[in-house]
Amino acid sequence: MQGLSLEVGVGSLDTEIRRYENNLAITGLGTIAFGIWSIIKTLLSFYLDESEIMALIDTTADEVIVVKVTIVLIFVALAIDLALRLYTGLRAVAEGRGRKSGKAYIVISGILALVALLNVIFYCNLPEFIEDDMDIVDRIVAFIFEASIFITQLELMVSAIKLKKLQRGRQV
Repeated sequence: MQGLSLEVGVGSLDTEIRRYENNLAITGLGTIAFGIWSIIKTLLSFYLDESEIMALIDTTADEVIVVKVTIVLIFVALAIDLALRLYTGLRAVAEGRGRKSGKAYIVISGILALVALLNVIFYCNLPEFIEDDMDIVDRIVAFIFEASIFITQLELMVSAIKLKKLQRGRQV
């Protein structure tokens, strides 16, 4: 009788491990998708915002240099953001598929979650810093986007930590 209950316990442990592995794979892919979307969103905003193009035409030579440096810095920041999201997402997917991935991606996920939380707070509580031309729909969309990133990163961290604990428990 006790052997039967031990087997049921092992089966439920395997089920929990599979569940957290699936969560990691899904949230890892979500992290990658958010990174790609951030790049697309930024490129579209530069392409579609005619006032930015007109401002570039009407600037002096010194201002053009400042604008170009600013654009380069924006794209460097986006590249770093994408690299962090790719690393975190790919490590989470790998761990979700049974490969060891260390702990660095969990820490990076925490940093990404913190940044997303700060952005959520920014969009909720600091409207005086938001551009005047940003209408309520844009604010709501930005809030939902950042809240989704926060929740995804939080779920990724929780799943990774619980999976590591369960795997340690199985090895003992």
